[in-house]
Amino acid sequence: MLIVVTADQDIRNWTQDPQSNSGAWGTVWGIPRSLAQQDASTALRNQINGLPPAEPICLSGHGNDKEIGDEVGGWTWTVADLARILANVQPRSGPLFIRACAKSVVNYSARLAYELEKNQAQPGLWCYGYRIAIDIRAHYPRPQNLDKDVDLQGTQVSRRLAPVLR
Repeated sequence: MLIVVTADQDIRNWTQDPQSNSGAWGTVWGIPRSLAQQDASTALRNQINGLPPAEPICLSGHGNDKEIGDEVGGWTWTVADLARILANVQPRSGPLFIRACAKSVVNYSARLAYELEKNQAQPGLWCYGYRIAIDIRAHYPRPQNLDKDVDLQGTQVSRRLAPVLR
């Protein structure tokens, strides 16, 4: 499932365009634009929790190495915010793809995997994301090929307790 986590109409429109390859993700759902941050987080959690555990999930929005959501104003989920949401859903075995810009190898998806590991949540989950800025109109990769896409970085949540960084 592809979940749009931004109110940005350009991204919402692109997910509806057949040329985007968003159809490879099955259902495309956008958080209702009228929701405030807390209600948007609840809607996101409920949507993820309602999916079969093995279904791949793509979260699409603006972002950087530490946040995903809207560029200015609107919704924003830090790594810790999304980790809390994922800690409160059924165990996931399908991959999670963060389709947002990044600037480094220590990107949002890698930070998310570490945060989940630290909190002993979602062991074994693969988190994928970019380590570069991407164009809004970049094609969505196929969920079954995330591990083969050279533009993506994958990080698996360890099944053991992570050391606490100080």
